[in-house]
Amino acid sequence: ASMEEDVWEVRTKYFSVSLEPTLAASPQHLIADEVDLGDCEGLVLVFDMCDEASFTALSQWEAFIDEAEPQVALCVANKSDLAADLPGLDARRDGWVGWCLDHGLELVECSALRDEVHYARDTEGVERVIEALGSHTWRGMRVTEKASDVTSKLQGLMKG
Repeated sequence: ASMEEDVWEVRTKYFSVSLEPTLAASPQHLIADEVDLGDCEGLVLVFDMCDEASFTALSQWEAFIDEAEPQVALCVANKSDLAADLPGLDARRDGWVGWCLDHGLELVECSALRDEVHYARDTEGVERVIEALGSHTWRGMRVTEKASDVTSKLQGLMKG
């Protein structure tokens, strides 16, 4: 099995955490490498909106999703910019949404190469993926210095 490992640093104004994602083309790669499902806090599945077969291939993850029950579960539909004018896109999108709802995933459409991150209030695309990863209370997270300062000030105000 060919799996890549890297460290993703997630930083917000309140905490930071180092995540060690396991990248795999299929759940069989995870099983072969004896990945502990109990360690799976998050799952990000990615498919190409222009290639229906890449979405169909996600069905092999269904048993894994049911067993691992990840707390952060995203299904990223990539290449939204290229797929915008494809015939039948609305019907395909309905199928994607239905499958995601059936398996407890949030569908996020994006263009990984073209989306810009603005940290707006109602996010979508790549920005929504970043927001979802930054909103979860991950194991091993550390409170940032700014958050500690805010907490100390609040405690001081409440005592005084």
